[in-house]
Amino acid sequence: MYENYEFEEAIFYYLYRFILPLIVAEIITFTYAKKKMYWILRCICFEVLFISLSAMFVFWNIDIKIGWCRTIFLSLFLLSLIPLKMTYDIKFKQILFLSLSAYAIQNFGDNFWQLFIKFVPLSGVKGWNIISLILSYSLIYTCYFFIFIKLIKKNDVINLNNTIVTLTSLIAVIVVNILSMYAQQLNDDIGFVSTKFYAMIACFFILAVQYNIFHARKLSNEKELLEQTLNFQNEKFENSKETMELINIKCHDLKHAIESLKETSLTPSQIKRLDELSTTIDIYDSKIKTDNPVLDMVLSEKILTCKQNNIRLVPIIDGKLLSFMENSDVYSLFENALDNAIKTLKQEDDSYRSIFINVIKKNNAILVKIENYCSQKVNFDEEGFPKTKEDNRFHGYGTKSIEYIAKKYNGKALFDYKNNVFSLTICFFN
Repeated sequence: MYENYEFEEAIFYYLYRFILPLIVAEIITFTYAKKKMYWILRCICFEVLFISLSAMFVFWNIDIKIGWCRTIFLSLFLLSLIPLKMTYDIKFKQILFLSLSAYAIQNFGDNFWQLFIKFVPLSGVKGWNIISLILSYSLIYTCYFFIFIKLIKKNDVINLNNTIVTLTSLIAVIVVNILSMYAQQLNDDIGFVSTKFYAMIACFFILAVQYNIFHARKLSNEKELLEQTLNFQNEKFENSKETMELINIKCHDLKHAIESLKETSLTPSQIKRLDELSTTIDIYDSKIKTDNPVLDMVLSEKILTCKQNNIRLVPIIDGKLLSFMENSDVYSLFENALDNAIKTLKQEDDSYRSIFINVIKKNNAILVKIENYCSQKVNFDEEGFPKTKEDNRFHGYGTKSIEYIAKKYNGKALFDYKNNVFSLTICFFN
């Protein structure tokens, strides 16, 4: 079929049917890949080189033919890796893996276009082939970007390292290429259409496999970071427990020492200073009794921070209701939630600095609710977690650890913002 073209017709055929759609597909696919310096200039120069080399391949007919099977398309695909390697600062294995996605979606788009003009034969319309080609690729590439590429982030691309899946995808691409070429040799409509559908299914399979890899890696990274966060909080819990016990002992000893000093001959000024010292010690010896020792410890820690920042802590808590939870989970849950609330309230006027904590039983569920004022509108991501402008490795894993702990005990964590009040509600079901 292809060899019937003159050179000018052939290069135009390959250009609009394969080369340009492939270039666009690769640019879309590498949206989140790390770029090299002057990447736009590099991209333009090396894509021009790629098109020129492709023209030479077509001119010299560099194409191994075994019957109807041809290598020209795979050869041009391999040539397209040159501008990708020169433009993006990632390993060649990662470039090959991502470019297979681009090749698959280009092939999907081409097969979709051929079926489209088969079932919508408007050959009488001037330029209908080109118009339908642009419409077909626009639809397919838009869906490809928003369904597949938007889910890929820069770190996902950098961390890719799966030789087996790359080889599997490469084999699938070759199969797609063979199916597409075989369809061109069929004269009957049923064979042509069925082969095109098979090719499209194979392309979809490639994208599904690669999406699964990205998704699995994302879950693996999140799990690793969440485990690190929880381990860090467990260590902090043990350290805080020892520190609070030591503070309580020292506060108790200091109180006795002050009372003993008051019984000696002191001036009114000295007594006043001792009273002030006693008041200060009371702050460090502040205790909230919730019938849950770990929760008492967390609240005692946070009271010190709250008093330093003029924040009122208003607890209405039945700590016995949380006896089903491990100590480290109680600590992590309330430590994370209160830290977030305190951080927010530090930016608010003193009159609005209050944190309300409720732990109650309602029907067959145990409800934990923590509320605080927040003048800045809170946005939420697609998973329902609050978003901020911070960007660090462990950011966001405080809220995710809250959800993790809730799920661990058959519960559900809900974050909400309404009428300048941010709330965290956790419902544990018996």
